[in-house]
Amino acid sequence: MAEQSKKKSKMVYLLAILFQKTDEEHGLTREEIETELSKYGIEIGRKSFSDDYKELNILSQNLGLNFEIKIEKTNGRSEYRLKNRIFSTGELKILVDIVQAAKPITEKMSQDLIKKIELLGSERSRNELNRHVIVAGRSKTTNDEIFDNADIIYEAIRDHRKLKFKYFNWNIKKEKEYKKDIYMVSPAALVWDHDNYYLLAKDEIHAATLREELKDERKEVSKIELEKKISEESKRHYRVDKMERIELLDEDSTINEEEYRTSQFTQKITGMYEMYDGKRETIRLRGHKNRVGVLIDRFGKNFPIREDVNDPEYFVARIEVYYSAQLLNWLLAIDSIEILGPENVVEDVRKKIDKFSKLYKK
Repeated sequence: MAEQSKKKSKMVYLLAILFQKTDEEHGLTREEIETELSKYGIEIGRKSFSDDYKELNILSQNLGLNFEIKIEKTNGRSEYRLKNRIFSTGELKILVDIVQAAKPITEKMSQDLIKKIELLGSERSRNELNRHVIVAGRSKTTNDEIFDNADIIYEAIRDHRKLKFKYFNWNIKKEKEYKKDIYMVSPAALVWDHDNYYLLAKDEIHAATLREELKDERKEVSKIELEKKISEESKRHYRVDKMERIELLDEDSTINEEEYRTSQFTQKITGMYEMYDGKRETIRLRGHKNRVGVLIDRFGKNFPIREDVNDPEYFVARIEVYYSAQLLNWLLAIDSIEILGPENVVEDVRKKIDKFSKLYKK
């Protein structure tokens, strides 16, 4: 029994040494590995060493880990290397960059996560990973509770339970300003959109108020239709980094989560519909062909576009969005883009131009 335990310990130390000190480009000779093992009081013979690394390869395949210990000759040295790691150094660099640039993650959280990501690579790769990523103009959240908040939200979604929380915005003094005493919601999903984490949910307080206001309609429509209308009008999205004092309630959620994930509400939050509140519109645009990429970056590829029949250097496109002042400002900021319709949007452009003309008139 003691001999078996000793062998298992030896295998663990051998794998740990290869994991930490070797990778695709750097290896250790058998003598160097024996020196490392001796630091832990472990001795290993030539035949035993050969059997051990082969057994580790078999174990990797059986467990689906897919790493492989290989012998390669480098400058006359026979080196053992741990290859086919779960993450390559390049992939780990991408993860570090994403964590460093992510707006909803605080600086301290970023540093802690990067340290954990570094542990997935070899000692040599950590020097490459331990770098500072500069993202121009990128602000970071100050809410250290965001991971804990996300855990509670996921638990509520999993167990089909309601949540309550406080919600704030920033005022002109850069102080938190809470919008109302308490929010109570039935959570549906968490989405990541435009550098922010959002909770999709049904506002239960608004739903209760609406249900009372619409009680007279119960005679005219079925209860199912009425509840569907209430649910649709109570759909909300909340920035997770602006949520505080989240509490899991011992009350069942009242929503169909799948409906929220597949409805136009989810599309409104993600992809081509953007994070804008407003009436759904199909906006017609004309622009120079070098601006096509700007639209694709913002709205994805799922919108109709064609070459302008009057000028092949220009395109005509239609984007389906939830129209708002923010969206209009964004479109007007793009050089060489003309808004063709609908008429109400074009009229808003005229009003905005007139307003600025008066504002800056000498």
